[in-house]
Amino acid sequence: MARRQGQIIPRGDHRWLVRAYLGLDPETRCRRNFNRTLRGSFHSAQHYLDSKITECEQGRELAGATMTLNQYLDRWLELAARPKLRAKTARDYQQLVGRYLRPALGERELLTLTPLNVQHVVHQMHARGLSARTVQYAHAVFHAALKQALSWRLITRNSARGVALPKPSRAEMLVLTADETRRFLEHAGRTRYGALFALALTTGMRPSEYLRANGYRRSGTTLQASFYR
Repeated sequence: MARRQGQIIPRGDHRWLVRAYLGLDPETRCRRNFNRTLRGSFHSAQHYLDSKITECEQGRELAGATMTLNQYLDRWLELAARPKLRAKTARDYQQLVGRYLRPALGERELLTLTPLNVQHVVHQMHARGLSARTVQYAHAVFHAALKQALSWRLITRNSARGVALPKPSRAEMLVLTADETRRFLEHAGRTRYGALFALALTTGMRPSEYLRANGYRRSGTTLQASFYR
């Protein structure tokens, strides 16, 4: 059943193959089509085809219909991410998408991604015990990747939007009591770090600040570890 620039082909049992014509490939000059099998009524398939044709008419070529997420991420990292990121950040992006996004969604067609797909990945990461901060970072990277896909007219929506993210838990802050502080300083005063710890406790400086002020280059953790040995 032909409809303007597409077809709706019956596949039996209320299933339809929706095919939209995307034009000629600029390199091979071969005809390109967007194909999607749907369940439901002919009317719903017709509505879906009309929406795809409208997207083409508005300038969206739906190139994402023939590209998997893995293929897109390769291009995004090479053309958009690496040129504007520091080398370490670019490596972090590559490792992150390789560890969490590619295994779960990499083989899916870019255009078929939905917010539910992304939500499922977020749920899996949280269920594995990953911190809320890691999950949020992964989501932010994926959101940026899909935002670029929108700009390149590969997709019609950013499926990373509207996804519920875990909230970071706030660790309870533990402080020394006055008696514990007094006893700590008594013991610390017998070491060469006594004045340093006294400065830290009485001023509230951060480790990097009181170490720098006293000419130390080692971390506060290292100093404390050497004190308790």
